[in-house]
Amino acid sequence: MNDSLEKIDEHVMPCVIIAAALMIAVVVFSCVALAIVYLRGFNAAPGETLVPLAIAVVSFGPMMLVPLSSIVGEKQGENATVEDYINVYRTRLLVRFAGIEGMCFANIVAYIVAQQWWSMAIVGGGLSIMLAMFPTRTKIRQFIESQTAFSV
Repeated sequence: MNDSLEKIDEHVMPCVIIAAALMIAVVVFSCVALAIVYLRGFNAAPGETLVPLAIAVVSFGPMMLVPLSSIVGEKQGENATVEDYINVYRTRLLVRFAGIEGMCFANIVAYIVAQQWWSMAIVGGGLSIMLAMFPTRTKIRQFIESQTAFSV
C-alpha cells in the first residue's frame, strides 16, 4: 500500500482546485454584497431576526455529522485501492465544502436583506472552517492511512 501512496500527488491538485473555487465564490459574493449595501446605499430596515443563525445551524450542523459511509459506499479490506480512498476523500470534501458554501451564501443574502453584521461574521467563520479543512497532500495521505488501518 505504501508504494501506491505515491499516486496521491496526481490527485491533490483537483482537490485543491475544487476547494479553492468554492472558497473564492464565497469571497466574491461577499464583496458584491458589501458593494450593494455600502456603495449603492441599499436601505433595508435592519431586522433583529435570528434567520442567519438559524440558516447556519440548519445547513452546517447535519452536514458535518453525516457519517462518511452514507456519503460514499465504502470499500473495505483487501479490495480497496488508493484510488477508491481518494474518491471517498474527494466526495467528502465536495459535500462538506458545498454545504458550507451554501450556508455562507444564505448568510450573505441575509446580510443584504437585514444588514446584520453577524451574518457576515458567520460567513467568516464558514471560510475559516473551509480553510482549516483545505486539502493538502499530507491530509489526503493521513486520511488514506487511517482508512487502511481500519480495513486491515
